[in-house]
Amino acid sequence: MKIKEIHDELMDLAKAKGFTVRKENGKFKSANCVIHDQKLIILNKTTPVETAVKVLAKSLAAVDLSDTFIKPAVREAIDAESQLFPNEKEFNLVVNY
Repeated sequence: MKIKEIHDELMDLAKAKGFTVRKENGKFKSANCVIHDQKLIILNKTTPVETAVKVLAKSLAAVDLSDTFIKPAVREAIDAESQLFPNEKEFNLVVNY
């Protein structure tokens, strides 16, 4: 499976799991956060697709995916990111106004 296909699958999965995924311009690193109970993944438009895949996979590694069929290549990307941070269950920056 090509990296762009994995990216597209992760985007669809993130949306199915309740994330809003936005691509924005600016001088920031891609990440996920929760604002007013809304789960967001913000991707920098200039970020390479490989980095976007890592951000999406890392965000989804903190979500219960046991009830969802995930293609093996996509599952590998998520598992790879979850193994990098085995003690972290949440990767979210919570912002409350």
